[in-house]
Amino acid sequence: MNNDINFLDRYSILAPNAIPQGFADGKVVTEKILLALQLDPAEYRLGNTKVFFKAGVLGMLEEMRDERLGKIISMFQAHIRGYLVRKQYKKLQDQRYDFIP
Repeated sequence: MNNDINFLDRYSILAPNAIPQGFADGKVVTEKILLALQLDPAEYRLGNTKVFFKAGVLGMLEEMRDERLGKIISMFQAHIRGYLVRKQYKKLQDQRYDFIP
């Protein structure tokens, strides 16, 4: 598997607006993601098929990714909980109206 594509798969979540619609060159999209994250160009180098990071940068990207995923999952859980509560409330309301003559 191409490491550039692997980078896109893992870190595109950090800068979804930086990715153009449709097919784009992996190297170009990778560079756009890194620029959107405001990483110092001295901290990384782009090869033809790989991204090279200085020590600690990849760990920082992983922490940013974990934080972003945590926020997305929390938001998703909140929406699901809200849906389930509204569904239960509607069920209780329907039962309540069934008892009214």
